[in-house]
Amino acid sequence: MTELKQALDEYVKDRMPETMVLAKVTYVLDDGPWCNATDAVGNEYSEIRLQPQLLNGSESYMLPKVGSWIVVGSLRGTTEYVCLMIGEFDIIRQATGGTLFRQTANGFVMKKNTETLAGLVGELIAAIKLLTVTCAAPGSPSSPPINVAVFTALETRFNDLLKTG
Repeated sequence: MTELKQALDEYVKDRMPETMVLAKVTYVLDDGPWCNATDAVGNEYSEIRLQPQLLNGSESYMLPKVGSWIVVGSLRGTTEYVCLMIGEFDIIRQATGGTLFRQTANGFVMKKNTETLAGLVGELIAAIKLLTVTCAAPGSPSSPPINVAVFTALETRFNDLLKTG
């Protein structure tokens, strides 16, 4: 454990923000992990990274509102800028593998590969509207819905998209 801690300490030491500045967001890459900002004196900062450095292709970041304030830090020994704090944000985005969660004030998207929660709910509602069951006689139990296969297929797809734990 000591070797790991030393390696992390060394890694962090060389990447600590050298300078920090308050800046107003002027541009945000649409659904991307970068923004541009200008400080109170007029200095422009471009391609400010909005997420931590993730090595496995995952994403997790907030997109600040254009016109809001952020704290920008420059990494020691580089010309790279990172966002250290966001005053207001428009979008939260998290993705790993084929799974995506994206939230805005208008709602959210939950997606796994090409399957979305909204798409599945729409198909479920359509299947419910077509629900028909037959009864042998009044008062006798009904048979399974004639479109039970559609419900079974939707159940499988929901279980693939949504997890309980």
